[in-house]
Formats: sequence, structure tokens, C-alpha cells
Amino acid sequence: MGRTNFLKIVRLLTVACVLIVCGAVSLYGQAQAFTATLSGSVRDKTGAAVPGAAVTLSSSQTGFSQTFTTQPDGRYVFALLRPGTYTLRVEKSGFESYVQSGITLTVGQTATQEVTLGVGKVHQSVTVTAGAPMLNTTTANVGTTVTQRQVVELPLNYRNPFALVYLNSSVNHSSQFQVVNGPGQQDTADQDQYFMNFGGGRFGTTAVLLDGDWDVGGDWGGYMYVPSVDDTQEFAIQTNSFSAQYGWSTGNVINAVTKSGTRDFHGDAWEFLRNSAFDGNNFFNNAAGIARPQFRRNQFGVTAGGPVYIPKLYEQRDKTFVFGDYEGLRQSTPITYTTTVPTMAMRTGDFSALLGAATGTDCLGRPILAGQLYNPFTTRVGCGGFIRDPFIGNVIPPAMLNPVAKNMLRFWPTPTSSALVNNYTFSAGAPADSDEYSFRVDENISQKSRMFVRWAYKREFKTIAADAFGTNDPGGGGGLASDNRWDAAANYTRTFTPTLVMSANIGLARWNEGNEMQAYPFNPSSLGLPGFLDSISNEFPDVTVSGIAGLGPGSLSGGAGQGFFPRNVGSYSVDFTKVLGPHTMTMGFMGVVQQSNGGRLFVTNFDFPQSMTQGPNPTAALPTTGYGFASFLLGTGDTGSTGINTFGAFQRTMYGWYFQDDWKTTRKLSLNLGLRYDIQPGPTERHDETQWFNFTTANPISSKVGFTVPGELVFVGNGRSNVYNAQYTNRAADRIGLFADGQIGYASRFRHFLYSGFSAQPPE
Repeated sequence: MGRTNFLKIVRLLTVACVLIVCGAVSLYGQAQAFTATLSGSVRDKTGAAVPGAAVTLSSSQTGFSQTFTTQPDGRYVFALLRPGTYTLRVEKSGFESYVQSGITLTVGQTATQEVTLGVGKVHQSVTVTAGAPMLNTTTANVGTTVTQRQVVELPLNYRNPFALVYLNSSVNHSSQFQVVNGPGQQDTADQDQYFMNFGGGRFGTTAVLLDGDWDVGGDWGGYMYVPSVDDTQEFAIQTNSFSAQYGWSTGNVINAVTKSGTRDFHGDAWEFLRNSAFDGNNFFNNAAGIARPQFRRNQFGVTAGGPVYIPKLYEQRDKTFVFGDYEGLRQSTPITYTTTVPTMAMRTGDFSALLGAATGTDCLGRPILAGQLYNPFTTRVGCGGFIRDPFIGNVIPPAMLNPVAKNMLRFWPTPTSSALVNNYTFSAGAPADSDEYSFRVDENISQKSRMFVRWAYKREFKTIAADAFGTNDPGGGGGLASDNRWDAAANYTRTFTPTLVMSANIGLARWNEGNEMQAYPFNPSSLGLPGFLDSISNEFPDVTVSGIAGLGPGSLSGGAGQGFFPRNVGSYSVDFTKVLGPHTMTMGFMGVVQQSNGGRLFVTNFDFPQSMTQGPNPTAALPTTGYGFASFLLGTGDTGSTGINTFGAFQRTMYGWYFQDDWKTTRKLSLNLGLRYDIQPGPTERHDETQWFNFTTANPISSKVGFTVPGELVFVGNGRSNVYNAQYTNRAADRIGLFADGQIGYASRFRHFLYSGFSAQPPE
């Protein structure tokens, strides 16, 4: 039944698309989200409509020019306009000409400009040069715009323009507490600005569009690509969208557009500099004789844009435009690392330096010394409990040293002082570098056709933990977090008639996040560990030793191991706008494909606590006895684990159809009627390693326990690719908005259930 209704809906939408091309209705989609619309009416001084007036909208900077003949009610509409500054000219025989310059249209804006013509001759004109405020009197969308000037001039840490979304009072960063347990822990990466809430809503419910393409990752979210500050023209923050083209969010939309070239050449170069050469050393470093920590931050870049103009070969200032941008970061953050490493004597098993004064005697009358080590292999029942023997002189015999432990000794650095505690100090700079490029070409193919293509790439890495044990030490905990991205987009806009406009959009983005640890690659078998670890965990194992610095990828970075997280997002859309009398009808389609791949390499880990060499009674040991590194040398750890790596390859698709009719019922009354239909099939996994729970079958354990246990876990495969059935019959949403005298009188969104059933059946 669900599939039948779905096919009916598709047929209806297909028929509607055919009708739109024929001029009866129109298509509309995501293209309107990153473009703008200007509409209004032309009237004489008595308020009567002026039909047949020639309304021309042009931009001297981009070579754009389009003419619309007013409808019988005097209305005109220019749709799918690129954000920018325009000039409006209105001409009609028997009337003075009207010229309005400085009309600024922003991304996603629906603006209204009313024109009044006075009686006169065409060569007589009324010219308005001051920028007129553009009012929204036709749609119920609520939001704000962050302009190009704000993006460039407002202070921005890490130069992430999307951080300016918090200029909107309804947006906050409380998701930091929900997701990463506190503010500021994740703010240093481009994607982390996506930790936001709109109006108290849930994290991860915001749609983001970059030049009309989907810009959100398919797993937890996160921006796929963030343009640089100098590559961003502007973006809109929409906090309550009622137009049907917006979907896959709770009404929260961020629409961003990048810069394009103009008919005049423009460019700039810049650099921001901070350097430790201008700083003094801190008090504690001076007291400890530590050199001033290194710090430097150089952020620099260059932009250039203009027409493609080649004397005698291609002399066109209004045809082809280019814009390019480069931004670089070279940063080194100061780090001072102090820890405890084993002394040279301890590496041979000699812990005599730990011995202190007697603190008592054991049940056998032997003295108990502070720092005494006890042999775990001598543990036995005695004195009403358990008893161990101390190592004579606190020296472990060479024959008892574990061979794997001896192979690991060389990965600890040599102490920098003769102390037993905090005897190793490391001071350096933790680098963070990035290089970002973008290039865009805009082409006015003709007065009716125009297009643009854009390519952007960012190579970036940050230091998770510095190479405190040395750059060539695989046992050190140093590592980098790579955050590389690229983004490609193309758009084609065609004006078939002044009342029928089409836009086609396609975009593809890749975000390759990962952790690159100095512990990888490494074969654990070279330490004497089992050979099978080379194939399932080919990095230096995590070795935790009580009381001293550990080894392995988690020793300094909080447990992070080698990881690869490539994400891909592709989107495509086609949109039409048709003006038919008082109706501006729009309809369109958009598809999004999101892929989330990779995973983190399983780290083999071992833990060596102090308790394994404490005594004399191991179950009631004295805290002043035992030492973690002695437990390590003996090979007596209390926990350890390893695992098998499985790297998933997940894909999710989303399809959405849109229909919108902005109906100017009277001069002062507008009605917005919209319908949206979405389909989101269940996610798939390339290797069929996902599973679903079948409630209707008997669990295989039933035969073992003697009674029926309902339900079993079923892996996809054998023709099944999704873990649940797609719902085709409850995906339609109605949108209604009402304007009176330019004010919102009523606006609402409804979820319309074509069929109220719910399917819990497995995929067919």
C-alpha cells in the first residue's frame, strides 16, 4: 500500500513538472535558498496598476540584465538572482522613467520594491540614488543576514565565518555541554562550530547550504566545508522557515554564498602575526631554568578577482569573471611537558634508590621499608592471609626481567635530571598548519543563460600531542589531527521567458578527518608480542605504568589511536520559477547522498599497576610499597585487551520535492501555500555488516533453554540492504503563511500524514 501511494505521488509530481514547463505552474527548489527574489508592482500616482511597463533589473558589476513586462495587475518578479547590488529601471510610454540604484539583495532574500510612475515623457526620469530598504512582504521566513562587511571586519577566532551565526540571539553554543562535556573543548576545528542550538532546539537539526549545495556530514553533522573569511560574500541565518523549499531540519537554515569576480579588478593581501619573540618567559619557566616556549601564529592570504580580459583575443568585461582566494596558517603553540621516566638504574632492575626508612615489620618479623618492592611470584598463604617476599636490596634479578619489557625499554627517553620524580622536561611548540585555495568562474553565456563553477580545497592539521619523546620514537604519544577537505560546485541558470526561470545545481564535497599517530605503523611482534597483533592492531601498544609516563598513542592524547574518517556528500537539484498573474509558483527537486566511512584502529593495551609489587600482604598492601615500573619489568599487569578492526562504509540518501505558490491575493494581502514531500530510505552499509532486530522470530537460544525466547538479531544481506523499510506515505508537509500590509498575520507548518501506519517489518 505504501509503495502504491508513493508511485501515485511521484506521478502527480511528474505531471506538475510537465505543466510548469508548459507555463501552467512552476518549479522551485533549493536554488532559491542561496539566491534572491525581487518583486513589486508598478502603479501611477492614483494607485492604478500600470500593465505592460518594461521593468529592467541590471548589475553593472556582473553584466547581468533582465527585463520583465508587468502583468495586468502591474506586478513584476525577478527570481533566482545572485546576491549583489542592482539598478531597477521602469519605462512606459506616457510616463516618466523611474530609476532606482543601490538595491542590495542578500542571500535567500525575498524583497519588495514598489514603483510609482508620474505622467510625462519617457526621456524624463525620476532617479533615486540612495539605497532603499528592501522589505519582505510576501513570505513568512524569519531570519537575519550576516553581510560581507560583518564577515570581514568583526573579530573571529580561527577565522571561521560560520562562527558569526551566534550574532543571532536565538542561537547558542550549549551543545558543547551536551556533546563534549564543556565549552571550548572542540572550538578549534572548522566542523566544531556546528555544535549549536537554534531557539532551544536539538543539536544537529540545522540545514546548511553552501552555494545551494548540502554542506552537512552524514553522521553526527559538522560542516563539510567552511569557506575562508575572504572567500565568503555573505550568509543568511534562517531561524523559522515556512517556505516549502526548506527541508531536513527543524526550520533552521544557514545559507552561504561565495564571492565571484566583477567587471573591475579587485584584490587584497593580508597577514596577522603573533610571535613569542615579542613575549617574555613566564615566572615558573624562569624558576626552573626552562627556555621561553615557542609560539607563533602567522595567518596570511591573498585574493584577486575580475573579468577575463585579454587584449585583441578576448576583450569582454561583461562575459567571464574569475575570483581566486588563498589563505594560510602557520602556528606553533607553546607546550611544556614535565613527567617521570625510569632512571637508568631502574631499567636494569635496580630500585634501591626508592628505599627509605623502616615503617614497621611484617608478620614474619621482617622490616618493612618505604619504597620496598615485593616479588609477586612468591605470593602464598600465611599469617592468616597472604604474604610476599621482598626483593633483596630492592633489586630485581636480571633473569626475572620480562623479555617483552626489556624490548620496550629503549622507547622511554633518558631523564633530563637526576631526580626520581618529574625527572623529564620537554619544551617546544605544537604546530598547526593549513593551506586553503578556492577558484570560481562565472560565465554570462547569453542574456538568458549564465553559469558558475567553483573548486575549493583545504589542507589542515593540528597537533593532538607533541612528540615529547622524540620525533622518531614510535612509543611516544605524539600525534596530529588531519582535517582535509575539498568542495566542488556548479550552477546553470536559464531564463526561458521573463516569467519562467530554471536553475540546476550540483555539488560534491569530501571531508577527510583523521588521527595520524607517531605510534603508527608499528608491528607489535617486533617487541616479542604475538604475531597476529600485526594484522589487527599494527601500532605501538598502549602501555600504562603507574607512577611514570606510559608508552603508545594514548599516553599523551587521551587514548586516541590511528583513525581514518572520510566523509562524502553529493547533492543535486533542479528548480523552476513561474509567474502567472498574481501567482509566483515554484516547484523543484533535490537529492542528497551522504557517505560516512572509516573508523579508528583498535589499540592493544596493557596496564601495570603499583599493586602487583606491593606487600607484604597483597590484599592489604601498604601504599608506600611497590612501584608500577617494577611491575612492568616483571611483566605482571592486571588488565589488557585487543580487538578486531571493522571499518564501516555507510550511505544515506534523502530526496525532497517542493511546491510553493506565493499568491498576491490583493495589493496588501499575500498568501503562501506550500507542499513538501520527503523520502529518507534507511542507511546502507557497503559490507552488509549492519543488523536489525526481528521481533517475530524465535531466538536461537530457545533450543538451549527449553522455552521460546522471542526475537533475534539479523544481519542485512541476501538482497537486503537497509535495516528498516522506507516510509513513503507519511512524508508530506504543508506550509501556510499569510501577510497583511507587509506584516505576518499567520504562519504555520504542518506534518501531513497520508497514511498513519507504521512498518516494523524487515526490508523486502
